[in-house]
Amino acid sequence: MLRVSVSVGAVYFLAALLLFFFQDKIIFPGQALKAMPDAGRGVAGLERLWTQQEEGRSEAWFLPASDASAEKPAGLLVFTHGNHELIDSWPSALSRYRRMGFHVLLPEYRGYGRSEGSPSEAVIVSDIEQLLKKVLARPDVDPARLVYHGRSIGTGVACALARVRQPGAIILQSPFVSLTEMAHRMLMPGFLLRSPFESQEALQTLGLPVLIFHGDVDSVVPTQHGRRLHEAMPGSRFVLQSCNHGDCPPDLARHFEHIANFLEAEKLL
Repeated sequence: MLRVSVSVGAVYFLAALLLFFFQDKIIFPGQALKAMPDAGRGVAGLERLWTQQEEGRSEAWFLPASDASAEKPAGLLVFTHGNHELIDSWPSALSRYRRMGFHVLLPEYRGYGRSEGSPSEAVIVSDIEQLLKKVLARPDVDPARLVYHGRSIGTGVACALARVRQPGAIILQSPFVSLTEMAHRMLMPGFLLRSPFESQEALQTLGLPVLIFHGDVDSVVPTQHGRRLHEAMPGSRFVLQSCNHGDCPPDLARHFEHIANFLEAEKLL
């Protein structure tokens, strides 16, 4: 029994050690994705924005709303994508926001696509905050209508960003309570994480209007995480969808109906 206990302990210690040293590659595997050489070509009105830091520069795309101007400024929708995705893939799926009257800001994470450096919760939030200072100062942007929409790991980014710049509302797609809890689910010590993404804590502190989408058979982030966030936020909306993680939402048109109804109710649309 002693030998078994020692062996189990040694394996656990090794796994924890690997988590500590390789966590950035585990949490942010999209660093290995190759950016499309012609990314953004053909996207109407696309503007490339860059933030500069010691590690290099990070990219973002600004997609203007339909018919926005200084006389008729549009709201701003910040979309933070999943950990195995690039901004390159999102303009088409998010075009409905532009037609709804929102500019769309697509920030890329450090180390992803054409962005340089290494990603972490702190630096990603810092880069987006730097971007927002510039974008919200534009005369065609209405800073009072700021909305965050995060997907998967991007839900953690959106919640962390809300701590430093509070939006009018937040939309979470396949969210987790925290990465600390996700680590516990894998029987790993959460205190080793450098990017804990404590989403529930952030939401409860801020008290924002929240819309949550989750798949009923999500094999990556269990559905109970979305439910727990909903239960922890009185007044939040929870939409259960028939899908897994990667294929959520199953019906994009219906998905945006929920979003439009939510934003109208919050007087942001």
